[in-house]
Amino acid sequence: MEYEIHWKRVFVLLGFVLVLSGFGLNFVLTSEPTHLTGYVVLEEGVRVSTEKLDPALVKELKEGNTENKVVIILEDTAGTTSPNEQRQQDAIDDVQEEFIDDLENDIDVEVETISTLEHKEADLIITKEFESTNAVAGEILTGDALVELAHNNDVKKIMLDYPVELVLDGSINELNAPSLHTLGITGKHNSVCIIDTGVDYTHPDLG
Repeated sequence: MEYEIHWKRVFVLLGFVLVLSGFGLNFVLTSEPTHLTGYVVLEEGVRVSTEKLDPALVKELKEGNTENKVVIILEDTAGTTSPNEQRQQDAIDDVQEEFIDDLENDIDVEVETISTLEHKEADLIITKEFESTNAVAGEILTGDALVELAHNNDVKKIMLDYPVELVLDGSINELNAPSLHTLGITGKHNSVCIIDTGVDYTHPDLG
């Protein structure tokens, strides 16, 4: 059986495929990455991997807010998870100090207290080094700082630092209390005593 090649149709089809390929390539190069691609684009056009960024921080970045207060959770070592409290504390101090020293080789880092945040000329300001948690708090001021943190092997997670307010109906789910309620454990007829020097015992809610 002989086949007749319709060259005109072949060229038309080939041209159609090339046009579609061009549109696809243009979409990849110009469209803003979403959570599906694992990147977020900063104002200066820099792409940052979202692998270590929590959703709240990604949302702020997509809205154009590049200066954010964050909590940087560091990778644990054998010492930072030690059951010995003093050994754990020493290990956390060492990890935090080494982390900050390494950062200073690549970006401008300042270690200050929250009360002295007046001159924001650095890339990253470390405002707190936690004692019992392998993490530091700070403020990211430039895209360079975010890129460096996102690619840093010592960084486990970068969380947006923002005030959280929980009321009883919200905290119940956070404590997984409904799972106890299904077992008939509701706390009914049980009294709770809170001893705290900061409690105003004359407050009407405390009887």
